[in-house]
Amino acid sequence: QESERLSNIVDDVLDLSRSEAGRLSLTLGPVALEPLAAELIAKFIPHHPTHSFSLRIPPGFPEIWADAGKLTQTLYNLVDNAAKYSTQGGQVEISAREDETGEKAIIGVADRGMGIPEAEMSRLFTRFHRILRPETDGIRGTGLGLYIVKSLVEIMGGRVWVESEVNRGSTFYVALPLAETALKRKESDADKENPTGR
Repeated sequence: QESERLSNIVDDVLDLSRSEAGRLSLTLGPVALEPLAAELIAKFIPHHPTHSFSLRIPPGFPEIWADAGKLTQTLYNLVDNAAKYSTQGGQVEISAREDETGEKAIIGVADRGMGIPEAEMSRLFTRFHRILRPETDGIRGTGLGLYIVKSLVEIMGGRVWVESEVNRGSTFYVALPLAETALKRKESDADKENPTGR
């Protein structure tokens, strides 16, 4: 577990460096969310016996347009935070729904932990920012996780935000294009560039 934690920190720092240098490579394509999320949660279950991990993803949920590795890294950071900041245990849930336009997926990672004070919200996705409360003493972290989540999601064409209430929990949301929408746009752009079809 410690080896995996350190490996993830190294991956985060390397991706941060590549992103800021404009050298982060992406392989965008259709990604099935349910098996990716299920495999991710399976890694957390043995190490967090006081937590309950669950998925709320509708059957047949459409594929997302993303880099599978970067999406896994994004969700790993969010689930890891959800578990760490739910020091008394409780439920951590990954959910998904389509937005009102039917063009994007909204992925949620929810916990019932300590929540985030309103004063911290504006700095939450900045580099090296960590929430300092008596309850967070002893919680390990680099302060880079959410900054990297934001960077990865934006590079994949999405956005991230959070809703939270102190002592009641937090839900982090990631919005990414659905694969069908992204492919239609690519085809439309290709037609505009080559209107004769040659």
